[in-house]
Amino acid sequence: MVDPEFQYFLSKKDEVLSNEALWKLMFRIHIILALIALLTDWFVSNRNLSIVRRYVQ
Repeated sequence: MVDPEFQYFLSKKDEVLSNEALWKLMFRIHIILALIALLTDWFVSNRNLSIVRRYVQ
């Protein structure tokens, strides 16, 4: 049993994978999201440290 829509999808796969603009866009989105995650982690860690320092003193 063969799905004709899946074969159509596979035939278009090379066009999508070779689209350089799409790869650049996805890479930029990846970098931006990574920076947001790093900044969020730094902010939360910094905040938690300041709360701990308040109770230690």
